[in-house]
This record gives sequence, C-alpha cells and structure tokens, in this order.
Amino acid sequence: MANGNKKKKGERQGSVLAKKKYDMITELYMEAAKEVSAKPENWMAFLNSACRNYRLPFDEQLLIYAQRPDATACASMELWNEDMRRWVKAGSKGIALINKDGIRPRLTYVFDVADTRPVRGARMPYLWELKDEHHAAVLDTLVKRYGETESQDIGQALMEQAKHAVEEVYPELLADLA
Repeated sequence: MANGNKKKKGERQGSVLAKKKYDMITELYMEAAKEVSAKPENWMAFLNSACRNYRLPFDEQLLIYAQRPDATACASMELWNEDMRRWVKAGSKGIALINKDGIRPRLTYVFDVADTRPVRGARMPYLWELKDEHHAAVLDTLVKRYGETESQDIGQALMEQAKHAVEEVYPELLADLA
C-alpha cells in the first residue's frame, strides 16, 4: 500500500511540474508575440529566424525564436535519430513546443541540427538559401507569376508584390470585418 501511495504522489508531482512548465512556455509564447510585433526590427529578427524553419507552423517558429533564435534546422529527436541518422548530443537542451494534436495540449521538444552528431549513413538537412546568383531567376519568376515590378532588388520586389497582393484582397476582407 505504501508503494502505491508513493507512486501516486510522484505522478501528481510530475503532473504539477509539467503544468508549470507548460504555463511557462505559454507565457513565453505570449511575450514573444508581443515582442516581435512591437517594432519592425523585432519582426525582421523573427523572420530571419523563422525562415530557417520555414516548414513549421507560425506558433512553433515563434517558440523556437524565443528560445533559440540562432537555430537553423529543428526536428524531433526521433526524426534526427531514425530518418536523418544523427544522434542528439548528450546534455543538449530541447526547444519546447506546444503540441495541440491530442485531447490536451502538451509540450514536445525539438533539437537544432547543431545539437546533433552524425553516425554512419547520416544525412544533413537541406538548408534552403537564396544565393546572389539566383536573384535574377527569382525576379524573373516573380514577374511571370505576379506581374512587373519597379525594383530589380529582390527584397524590394518581394515587398512590392506583397503590397499588391494585400491591396487585391483588402477590400473584400475589410467588408467581411465590417
């Protein structure tokens, strides 16, 4: 009987600790959301981090930014171990994410590629990068897909195209809001 009570007490303590950690990560998320939207420079810093983990949803990108803004490629330990044949180094600290797929939200953890080491047959993740020599091809594709731009600078051209896209849907969305 005493062992059963100890087990239940240990489970309750673990549950309380997990709840505190979950609350802490939720608060971190809310603070990060306020911070990145406070100033254009903060938003740009977030985008510089988020672009390296572009396949992840926004909320996960935000939590990665809040905990490890320098992370370049994040994945679960299982993906690193099984698919990529890269072991997570001992002592590496995981990046907490909120998983809402189950009955109750819970924390899951991802690790950056810098936290891993290759083993035989290891694969390196593809780290997307827009190199200077590709700017002309990207600009050409933008023009073919979305129309002419005034700028030949890739950043300015993307901003111009984004502005046109917003202007195109803005009246309809504004009507929906009203």
